[in-house]
Amino acid sequence: MAAFDKFAEYQMLVEDTARITDRRQNIANLYTTINSLLLTGSALFIIDSNIPILMLLAATAIISLAGVSICVVWRNAILSYKKLLKVRFEVLWEMENDPVMKDSVKIYHREEILYPKDEEGSKKKISFSDIEKWLPFIFIILYLGMTTMVMFTALFRWIF
Repeated sequence: MAAFDKFAEYQMLVEDTARITDRRQNIANLYTTINSLLLTGSALFIIDSNIPILMLLAATAIISLAGVSICVVWRNAILSYKKLLKVRFEVLWEMENDPVMKDSVKIYHREEILYPKDEEGSKKKISFSDIEKWLPFIFIILYLGMTTMVMFTALFRWIF
């Protein structure tokens, strides 16, 4: 029976965590692209459209609802990846504390210098996920702004 190789397990977990991080970034890029295309297409549709204003308002509202729904799914994905990666980083931290790894570089311990764990009375760290989860809200604001603009245009045309 082969001996259990703790370092091989650590190495596999580091590589797998890197793949998950890459997948997370690809998903973020995908959602950013989808929302950018949806907003750009909507803007072009609004500018070049010759349909009645109420139909334009309805189309804009439907597109915005779809965009907001996409943003909600995106935010949930961000939070899921944050939880998944947090668990993995905690396991890697624990593995670095193992006596078998006493002579290793312990890179996850060194990262703690940049991103210290929360302690009572200390400032809360802001992680990449905390910043990233605001992107869907920015797109939601843009969708709502676009719909509001078309709504006020429709109201203005109806009054005058």
